[in-house]
Amino acid sequence: LNADIAKVTGKTIGTVSGLEYSYTHASKTLIISKTSGAFDPADVAKVVEAIQLKNTDIASQLGTRVATITYTDTNGNESEPATASLSVALYRGFVINGEVAGDQSGFSVSSAGDVNGDGLDDLIVGAYGANPNGINSGKAYIIFGKTDTNAIDLAKLGGDSKYAIDYLGDKNANTLTGTSSDEIFVAGAGNDTLTGNGGMDVFNAGLGSDDIIINASNITALEQTGTGNRARVDGGGGTDTLKLEGADLTLDLTKISDRRIQDIEVIDITGSGDNILKLNLDDLLHASTSTNILKVLGDSDDKVNAAGFSDSTIDKTVDGITYDVYTHSDANTNADVELWVQQEIVMF
Repeated sequence: LNADIAKVTGKTIGTVSGLEYSYTHASKTLIISKTSGAFDPADVAKVVEAIQLKNTDIASQLGTRVATITYTDTNGNESEPATASLSVALYRGFVINGEVAGDQSGFSVSSAGDVNGDGLDDLIVGAYGANPNGINSGKAYIIFGKTDTNAIDLAKLGGDSKYAIDYLGDKNANTLTGTSSDEIFVAGAGNDTLTGNGGMDVFNAGLGSDDIIINASNITALEQTGTGNRARVDGGGGTDTLKLEGADLTLDLTKISDRRIQDIEVIDITGSGDNILKLNLDDLLHASTSTNILKVLGDSDDKVNAAGFSDSTIDKTVDGITYDVYTHSDANTNADVELWVQQEIVMF
């Protein structure tokens, strides 16, 4: 071992409590005592895992170590030396290398939630000294969480775990308009409007009541399967609306993974012509984490197919819009689930 540690008393190390340990750097001797219970040489492994090694290169710190163990029992009898093979993996996580020297990558870091919906937390990493649009105009990256320890190089964009954020909002009401390319939108706390304009886009609308506008290309991307597809819509907090842009579109939620569209409370299929929405009970339940009511806006040219839902004969009017309220046949377990469909829309 090559370490710089202090004596620790009364700490719980791994699953072992009541341990004391001290370390002499010159002799590389680790002394462990246990205040209660029988001593198990396996305790050494847990102590080694708890040590933060310093001033050595990473390569020398990882891998397998062999520790020579002796211990003294309560009668003062010293054991015969024994060895234990220990797997030491003290440095976990991964390194993020900046794109350009002096761009101050990592000066600001914040949580991005789970932008790509893979179940791992993601990060926003800021580089205020970057110069993409003039001196010190700044740049932000989305770092997708991952389980391996390979370094991330921000200069090599396009890999699975790092992307530059194309449109970054703030606390105000922002209008973020994309192109037909694959892009990432991360909005702030305002009531924002995010327009994809096509591509394998990622929308993270944040707080506020936001509008997320998608077209046929965005829908196609959302329907695609496979690990390479990052398309996702996350409305975040507030009452958020997913809007269709265009005509003759079909948004079939039954073809889209439940993780790809989340925290959406309203779907507006009006567009510029005849559009269709298809969904089932699971789609509605996964649409929002804050409510089991999904509202659908549209006109007489639009249609909704909602498998298993039937008209409750109850009407609701909110903000001047009258809805027919549909409930699901599985009323015993989902009595609070309601689909509100604007009255002009055709059900089929």
